This record gives sequence, C-alpha cells and structure tokens, in this order.
Amino acid sequence: MGCLICERIEQIKRGETPYFVCELSTGYVVLGDHQRFCGYTLFLSKQHVTELYHLPWEIRTRFLQEMSLVAEAVAAVYHPDKMNVELLGNGDTHLHWHLFPRVAGDTPQPGPVWWLPREEMWNDVFLPTPQQLAQQTRRLREEILRRSRTAALFCEGKQGMDNGLPGKKLPPEFYLQDTVQVARQLIGKLLVRRVKGRPSPPSSAKPRRTPAFRTRRVTPIRAAHRAPALCSK
Repeated sequence: MGCLICERIEQIKRGETPYFVCELSTGYVVLGDHQRFCGYTLFLSKQHVTELYHLPWEIRTRFLQEMSLVAEAVAAVYHPDKMNVELLGNGDTHLHWHLFPRVAGDTPQPGPVWWLPREEMWNDVFLPTPQQLAQQTRRLREEILRRSRTAALFCEGKQGMDNGLPGKKLPPEFYLQDTVQVARQLIGKLLVRRVKGRPSPPSSAKPRRTPAFRTRRVTPIRAAHRAPALCSK
C-alpha cells in the first residue's frame, strides 16, 4: 500500500486538490478534509520520513520554525482559545503536523480531539463547501504570507504552481533564513557603524586625571527630616 500523504503531495503538485493552501521550504500546508474543528490544518513534510529526528538538523530546525509559523497564522485567522499541535503518525507514518484550533465546549468533555468517535470526526456533514474552502484557503494563505514576510521565513513556492504567490522571483528577504544568523549580521553592522562614527581622541590630548578622594564630614540626619515611607498613607 502506498503512502497516502505522498499521494496527496503529488496531487498538490498537479494542482488537483482544493485543500492546498501554500508551499513552504520544508512542507505543504493543507486544510483538513473534514472541518469538525473549524480551521483544522495539516503541515506535510516534503521528505518521506517517519520521525522528526530522521531529518537533517538544518531541515529539522526549519521544519519546526515553519510549523510554528503556520500554527500562529491559523490562530490569527480563527481566534481559538487554545491551539493543539500534534505530531503523531500512528496511521500515516509520513511526517506531518495536525493543527487544531480549539474553543471551550467544542467537545463533550475537555480533552484531545481523538476522544471523539471517528464517525463524528470524519462525518461528511463537516466537509466544507467549495465557497467555504476557497475562502478559508485564501485567508490562511494571506496570513501565512504576511507573517512570513515579517519573520523572514517564507520560501518561494515552485514556479508555475497555483499557490497564490507571485510568479516572479521573491526578494531575498522573503526566503527562508536562519534568523539567528540574520540577527548576528544586523548586530555586526550596527557595531561597525558605531565604531566608525566614533571620533578618535587627538594624539596631543592629555590623559584625564582622576580627582583625589576627599573626606567629608557627614552630618547625622534628624528623625524629623527623614523621607516618609513609600507605603505610608
């Protein structure tokens, strides 16, 4: 039996699924087929691995960064009381994240979504209409793009793919970067500018002399002159 998530990714590449939201450098964002929990989103790894630690360190770090960015965007669009983010793989072993926006009272008793019967979770009554699907994917795509620009974590989608992104090459600041490295570069530039802009002391300037320490008689403060306590009424 083939991998269902690999098959879904191939459908995305062929433009055959309306659930596709956007492509990031390490994975694909899609809406869940059934929206029992409104805004249910998945982030599918581009690499077919079964464990997070199977990814190379750099890709693993970026995969986690982008997952966090997607979760933040989902929360901004759907305003949940709590986000549930899960990496399971007991059914489909291909690495993927489940992102559930949760609100108070969305289940009979507080707990994970999986406590609900499968007949309720995957009931066709929770399939979105084409209009709802188009609106939800558009809103989420726009929010991910907006936050990606701010965080400098967005990676250009595949050329020609209908993912709502401009076909031309994006500016360099939109590409996925190591934010720590970017921060270090910015700090380094600021330090260089500060050092360059600081005037150097003249060669003929005499060194400053530290004044000699002088003793001074301290007059005791009377009780009547003491400052009032901070907590006094």
